[in-house]
Amino acid sequence: MYNQTKLLDDNPLVLYNGIPVFDMNKVFALDPLKLRKLEVMPDRYLYGAARFDGVLSFTTYKDDLAGFEIDPRAAVLDYEGLQLQRKFYSPVYDTDLQRASRTPDFRTALYWSPDVYTDAAGNANLSFYTSDQPGKYAVVIQGLNADGEAGSKQFVFEVKK
Repeated sequence: MYNQTKLLDDNPLVLYNGIPVFDMNKVFALDPLKLRKLEVMPDRYLYGAARFDGVLSFTTYKDDLAGFEIDPRAAVLDYEGLQLQRKFYSPVYDTDLQRASRTPDFRTALYWSPDVYTDAAGNANLSFYTSDQPGKYAVVIQGLNADGEAGSKQFVFEVKK
């Protein structure tokens, strides 16, 4: 059981089905029979430049607004949600016919893969074909380790005629 001996000084962040509510009169007017749960975080919470003394998160049974009116000054944004993973074309030259093809390859994104795993030393071998377009190409490698720490490496290579 959590026992907090000191009350925090300022207002908490109040969420109603994930939507911030800044008018506490609206919170008091909520129908308690429509509320499934209330989650309380009694610790100081920082979100960008905003500072709140805790978080109160109300969730309804139907996970909808249940008649709750959003502040008319609020910016409501529609978004696509999770997007499908992008796939980039990468040629394959497995057969003699494919290697003899005279179709030029002018790709600028030469290789992209979300699932490259390294060995214990952090090394991995990748293989891809370059573009037929001569020039300098930037390589950007980004990833996360098993602990969630980010790492990156950048370098340049050149394709000559």
